Amino acid sequence: MTRDVMDTALMLDVMRGSFSMDPWSVGLCDQDYLSAARGPASLAGKRVLYCAAPPGRVVAQSVQQAFDAALTKLTELGAIVEPFDGEGFNVEPIWRAINHTTWRARFQGMVEKAPAQFSEAFKRQLASASAISGVDYLEAMFARSELFKRVQCLFERADFLVMPTLTRSALPLRQDLFDPIDIDGIMRDDLRGSWYPWTMLFNMTGHPAVSLPMGLDDEGMPLGLQLVGRLQGDADLVGAASLFEQEARYVQVRPPLASLL
Repeated sequence: MTRDVMDTALMLDVMRGSFSMDPWSVGLCDQDYLSAARGPASLAGKRVLYCAAPPGRVVAQSVQQAFDAALTKLTELGAIVEPFDGEGFNVEPIWRAINHTTWRARFQGMVEKAPAQFSEAFKRQLASASAISGVDYLEAMFARSELFKRVQCLFERADFLVMPTLTRSALPLRQDLFDPIDIDGIMRDDLRGSWYPWTMLFNMTGHPAVSLPMGLDDEGMPLGLQLVGRLQGDADLVGAASLFEQEARYVQVRPPLASLL
């Protein structure tokens, strides 16, 4: 949504505060994002837990190398960096039950009126939601609450969590959502769970997360680092992200144009 962390802070500054017509904003603490984006001097004493992928998932070698370098940079900035095992975070089935049901309720009428305006993959997702019962939906919502508690437990011993945003670089434009993906020459089923196992999680729990550049792979494709903060700790997250961005300087890296043609 933005080019750099300061632009993110400007966006959040416009959006901040309580609005009577938005129940989710009522009672939120007001945060100074612009001051936060000017960055702390270091991450000294901050505890960062990391995990490259949940159990059973893999990351491309280029992603792992970039992630290792990012962890080194966080250590150089003063953070205390330790692993967590990622157990219990296979969230795609929960995400699918909640989101596909929501999408079907919201978009099915539109699809029926103008089917040509929607992709076949999207229509297939809506159709799959017809097999999800009300009980299934509520069970997924209960599971979502358990995910929230599990993340909260991690923050009892951490100030931030960090992981790769994606397990490999961008997929080909015409990749079908229901087809397997290639990670270092091995085909992996379940595109969502295999490609972005970590982004669905924080969409469901509500913890603030930011994706930062962490370099390019051998083909000149960008790779991302996801940094996650405490619930309602958005300003602290902006500060840590700004410091990493300034010191790592990945935001200034541009792929050779020829590699994109």
